[in-house]
Amino acid sequence: MSTKSDVNALERRAQSSTIWQTCFTIIGVSISLVCPSLFWLNVQMKQYVDSKITDRQSYTETRINQKLDLYDHLVFATQYVLVGTYDKAIPEYQKAFSEADTNKQSIDQTRLAPFLTRYLEAISSIERPEVYETQFNDALALFDRIHVSKTAADHNYIGWYYFLTGDLSSAQTSFSSGLKLSQLSRRKEDTCNSKRGCCYCSLAEGDAKSAESNWTASLSSPYYASIQFYYDPNDIMDQRLANIYPKYAATAAVFHK
Repeated sequence: MSTKSDVNALERRAQSSTIWQTCFTIIGVSISLVCPSLFWLNVQMKQYVDSKITDRQSYTETRINQKLDLYDHLVFATQYVLVGTYDKAIPEYQKAFSEADTNKQSIDQTRLAPFLTRYLEAISSIERPEVYETQFNDALALFDRIHVSKTAADHNYIGWYYFLTGDLSSAQTSFSSGLKLSQLSRRKEDTCNSKRGCCYCSLAEGDAKSAESNWTASLSSPYYASIQFYYDPNDIMDQRLANIYPKYAATAAVFHK
């Protein structure tokens, strides 16, 4: 997102306005010296130019502040996601998207797409995603509002949200969509994330064979290959999944062995 370049452009406009103001002043003084009778006209012209310059500078300062506020929220939110502090990232993204909507006439909202992906990541990765149902629905609506299509990563994060909140059918649909897009774009990380999601969906259905197939397919990524499957009946997340999906515990225990 080129927020800094936009701010620089606005500052150059302000400087240009100051230059024009100086030029008009010089012209006015020259006219008054040559023809004193035009002095009154010079004064009127200078007042008019000064008012326009003031309006332009005020408008420029407002736009700079708007863009800086938006930029600050996005930077803080993304940093929170990177360190796993999702509960702090979510409200920062909310403020950023609200700011962008308020000033949509001066902001290219399509540039927000990568940050929308991070927003979905934060919502789907937090400990209790069901608490953020409103934010999740708002995030989905943002795709239509800023006129961007979902990426494979978007579908995967949406799939994890659905899976962790008990909507297995929607989760499977999202992971399948993510898989198709990732194969077209040849992004291995997204493909492996989709496969990993499909694996957990299979465990929820009690299908250990399908789960193993999807898990093996996800190992082609060095990152996912480093993450071993581990089922612990005392783990909070495993307990939650077992409560949501009755077949999960027994299938996961067999799969773990």
